[in-house]
Amino acid sequence: MTLLQASHVVLLGCSNGKTKTTQAQDNLDALVKLLTSQYGAKVTIKPSIWLNQETGGHCPAELRADYLAKALADSEVDWIMDLTGGDLANQTLADLPQKFFQQLNRQKPVYYMGYSDNSVILNACLAHDMILPVNFFPLALVLDPTSCAKFEAFLQNKPENDLGAFGGNIRCFLKLAGTSFWPQDIVGRRLYLEASSGSLERIQSMLVQLSQLINLDDLSEICLGQFNELDDKGQRPILADYLSSLTETAITENFYLGHRFPLAPFMYHSISDATLPEN
Repeated sequence: MTLLQASHVVLLGCSNGKTKTTQAQDNLDALVKLLTSQYGAKVTIKPSIWLNQETGGHCPAELRADYLAKALADSEVDWIMDLTGGDLANQTLADLPQKFFQQLNRQKPVYYMGYSDNSVILNACLAHDMILPVNFFPLALVLDPTSCAKFEAFLQNKPENDLGAFGGNIRCFLKLAGTSFWPQDIVGRRLYLEASSGSLERIQSMLVQLSQLINLDDLSEICLGQFNELDDKGQRPILADYLSSLTETAITENFYLGHRFPLAPFMYHSISDATLPEN
């Protein structure tokens, strides 16, 4: 199974575009240099990463969806790295063709890597066995040495074939409620949860909503990542106790999941060698 060496990587944005400052361009250039020089990757960059320099507007959702759909359908693409975050990723999902993931004809694995608002994309990708969602901020590779080392370790270690997970940023993940992109088979899976912002009351209300959408006791594990606002206020134990009152499922913690560096990659599922097509 191809990881990153000599792969084709598409850099794009499904969520809010970035302002094209000198620093932002330098960060992108550094990422491209890392991917090409260290891994020998071919890199394609889509303009959906950026805000329109003339209007200040985001790349239209229809175009963001088109870039994503074409990258996922292209058998020559091995990795899709989403550099954006914010609020608009569910717009991108809404503009994909109906039943896109179910009808996608792809025989070769492709990794989709993003974080934060792109939790909606990560979970939608679970509808296709050959799309491997990875919760990680790609620019961390050039912004934080420890995160880069964690990513390198991820590349060197073959994931567990029976790994099954879903979730991510709790606010963004809940946008999928009531849509066809909501994960269907959650029994025995691990649930990832994290939040960059949100008061204790807000996070508690989201946990209640989540408990009304799924049976938390059906899960094998609930992994709490960073909850930055609560962590800063010392309220994390209150959150954990509250979640424990909602379920008997095991609750674990991993502080490499979230927004603040250092970060580590978290896979949602993997592919056994037996399912891969022969060359």
